[in-house]
Amino acid sequence: MPVGSGHVLPSGSESTDTLERISPAYIRDAVELLQDQYVEEVSAEDLLRGAQTGLLAYLHDRGVQDAAAEAYDAHQPDGVQNFVSLLSEVFNRHADRLEEDHLVYGALRGLMGAVKDPYSVAMDPKEYSQLTEQMSGGNIGGVGVYIERDKRNHDQLTVVEDVEGSPAVQQGIFPGDLILKINNVPTDGMDLDVASDKIRGPVGTSLHMEVAQPKGPPHEYRLVRQLIHVRSAVYHALPDHMGYIKLRFFGQETDEEFDQALTQAEREGCRGLILDLRNNGGGYIKAAIDVCSKFLSKGTLVVSVVTRKQNTEQDRAVGTHHVHVPLIVLVNGYSASASEITAGALQDTGVAVLLGSKTFGKGSVQTIHDLPDGGALKFTIAHYLTPKGRNINKKGIEPDVLVPMPADRVGMDGQDTQLDAATDLLRKKLH
Repeated sequence: MPVGSGHVLPSGSESTDTLERISPAYIRDAVELLQDQYVEEVSAEDLLRGAQTGLLAYLHDRGVQDAAAEAYDAHQPDGVQNFVSLLSEVFNRHADRLEEDHLVYGALRGLMGAVKDPYSVAMDPKEYSQLTEQMSGGNIGGVGVYIERDKRNHDQLTVVEDVEGSPAVQQGIFPGDLILKINNVPTDGMDLDVASDKIRGPVGTSLHMEVAQPKGPPHEYRLVRQLIHVRSAVYHALPDHMGYIKLRFFGQETDEEFDQALTQAEREGCRGLILDLRNNGGGYIKAAIDVCSKFLSKGTLVVSVVTRKQNTEQDRAVGTHHVHVPLIVLVNGYSASASEITAGALQDTGVAVLLGSKTFGKGSVQTIHDLPDGGALKFTIAHYLTPKGRNINKKGIEPDVLVPMPADRVGMDGQDTQLDAATDLLRKKLH
């Protein structure tokens, strides 16, 4: 998920030809950005070969063959300018069958795909707008599921969280289920943002999904999109003066919503707290720091961000609120990114006991670079370390108390053994 916004790319020529106006700036600056800021070294030739692959994929989708596009050589001198010229030539030859912005974004997606990082992508204006809307916690037309690619199960598109009362829940779709098709389009290899885009849509419209449990047969579902309002933090009281906060994602409103949850907990006399980060795929680093700051003293190290050039930035607790109650943090294999920053900081500082199963292992940091037309480039710029210097990328965080449980049982009455174990442990701490 994004951690911030980059500089706006120059708009380039003022020509009325859309392709001539945007393609030089977009392609050239994408190459320069990745060579300068991407977390690993990457060559211009590799990026341009990826752009060629993306261009050819778009042409294939439009039923267009172009010999010059197929023969493009990324190793030639001034490869970027030559590729920009190629885009213009291809468009001019097939203008009646191509769309300018789709042509350029096809090339950009291929260029970003050349780094072979699932978290580095090009988003067109519609995709970026929907990502921003999701992270703001606003009202969204959808069916009430959060999705992720399960690296433990051949990168299949998987439901990792659902929204109470949503169309998906009403139809019996739960965390752990595999999404095989969206509107009859197979999801194998589909970009995560594209999949999210296909699931969302205008309220009242229909969505067809083919869904299966990990070892079960597929089932067809027809869902009607509803207005989904999602709060990032929700509090529930538990018996014996214990409290439970479910943190769904780390978004723009998380600091305020988490404060509200804590205020409710304090008002109801909560003496011990369970923070549930299971199936939370992450979000903004700032939101993770804000959450940690509720439990850590001002100035305590939360996370260190290390770039390819070994530049290190340390983020510390801002001390907005200091909660002094026993804390249990629930994690599982879908706890990722900002969830792991939070879990790692609270574990390393000794203020919380982690309970559940090993986390996802996404220890990379992305940035958002805005494009003038409303699209964006999202790419990895760094890895992060926990306060004790642990790099958990592709490793995950081991809980202090291991309680294995299938992800689809999270929140299910009578079957959530991780929550039951956390409740028992917290009760012992309070007596």
